[in-house]
Amino acid sequence: MFVRPRVRGGISECHRETLVGFSFPKRGFGSGPNSWNADDLRATPSSHEFFAVGGTDFPGPSLFDHCLQTYRTACSRLFGTRSARPRSAHPNLTGSMPHMTASAWPWDSAPPSLVTWLGARLADQLDADALYLLIDPGQGDPPGIEVEEAPSAIPPNGVLRARKAAWNREIHSLHTHTHRRFTVADFPYLVRLTGGDDPWLATSIKWAIQEHLQACAVGAGAYRIGGWLQVDAARDGGVLARQLSTLMQYSAPDGAFMQARLQDRRVLHLLRQGVPLDWAASLKGIRLWSYLDHNLSLQQLKGAQGEPALQPLPPAVAQSGLLDWSHAVHAAQTRWLRTTFPLPENALTLVLDKLKVAERRGLRYPTDQGAYAAETLVQPAFEHWPELDRLIHVVTIFRQDLSDGMDLFRTAWAGKSRDHWPNLQQSPT
Repeated sequence: MFVRPRVRGGISECHRETLVGFSFPKRGFGSGPNSWNADDLRATPSSHEFFAVGGTDFPGPSLFDHCLQTYRTACSRLFGTRSARPRSAHPNLTGSMPHMTASAWPWDSAPPSLVTWLGARLADQLDADALYLLIDPGQGDPPGIEVEEAPSAIPPNGVLRARKAAWNREIHSLHTHTHRRFTVADFPYLVRLTGGDDPWLATSIKWAIQEHLQACAVGAGAYRIGGWLQVDAARDGGVLARQLSTLMQYSAPDGAFMQARLQDRRVLHLLRQGVPLDWAASLKGIRLWSYLDHNLSLQQLKGAQGEPALQPLPPAVAQSGLLDWSHAVHAAQTRWLRTTFPLPENALTLVLDKLKVAERRGLRYPTDQGAYAAETLVQPAFEHWPELDRLIHVVTIFRQDLSDGMDLFRTAWAGKSRDHWPNLQQSPT
C-alpha cells in the first residue's frame, strides 16, 4: 500500500501526442509539497490527453508509515475491527486450449505445448516473405534486445542501427515527422522475420504469453508484442510501417489529433470487440494481422486485397468513447484472470457494466474501477456488502487503492451469496 497523489479522471489509451502545458492542482498528502513520479501518467476522460508530470521524490519512510498507520486507524474506527490481510487465492482452474495440455491455472511460465501449438499454427498460415513482428518499446525493448542510443549517435539512425544489430533482422520504425513529441527509441517498430521457422517467431510467442502472465500476476505490465503481420511479398516494410502509423491516428470530437495505441494488442482487441469498424478496408493490403487476446487465443484480422490503405481510424472510434475506458477494462480483466481462465465470451460487456457502476459509486480512477469490477465478477456479494460505500469513502479520503482496502476486509463478503444481507437496499445498477 502506498500513499500517492493522483490526477482525477480516467485514462485514454492514446499516445501523448496532444501533450501541452498544464497546471496541476496540488494533491500531496496533507499540507506537504506535491510530489510526482516521472513515470506516472494520468489523463482526464474529457481531454483525451496524456499528461506526463516529472517531479521530486515521494515522501520519505517516516511520512509513509504515518500515512499508512493513519489510514488503518481510520478503517478500524469506521468499521470497528480490521481483519488480517488474506493471501490471494488461486483456484486450480484449467483453461480450454485446443490441441494442448497445460498445468493448472495460473501458469508461472508459458507452457511449451501452447508455444509449440501457436508456432505451428502461425507457421502454417504465414509465408516466408514479408512477415513482420510488431514491437512496442514504450517501456523498453523485449528481454535481450535492450538498446540504449549512444550519445554520439545522430537520431534516428543510431537506435535503428543498434536494433538492427541486436535482432540481426531488417527494422522499420513507425515513427514519422508527425510524431514530434516522441523519439524513435520509444516508438513502435517492425522486425522482418525470415518465415515461420524463424527462431524469433517462437521467442516472440513466449514473450507474448509471459508478459500477459506477468500482468495478470501483478495487475500491470508492459505488452511489447503487438502481433505478427503478413503482407504481399512485393510490399516494402517501410510502406507497411507508414500504413500502421497512419491507421493509429484519429480525430477527437474537439478536432484534436489523437493516436490509438494499436501496437498494444489489448487496445486492438478492445476496438475489435467494441467498435463496429470495417477492418478489411482499414487493413487493405495486409493479408493477416495475428495477435494473442486476453485468453491467449490466437486472433486474426484480414485486410482486403489491393493497394495499401493509408487512412486513419474512422470517427466511430472517438464517438464510441471506448478508449476512455480502456485502462480500467485492462485492469479489470487482468485481476479477473487471476482466478478465472478463460474469461467468458461476453467478458467485455460484463466488465463495462461493472465499471459504470463503480463510477456511479464514486470511484474515479481506472485502477480502482477495474478492481471493483473484477471483485464483483469473482465475488458477487462484494457490491452488496453494507460497508462498501464507507470503504470507498475512506480510500478516497486517504488516496489509497481500493484493492488494498478490499484485501483488508475481503473475508466480510468472500464466499457469501448476493442476498446475505437481506435488509440492505439494492446496490447501484
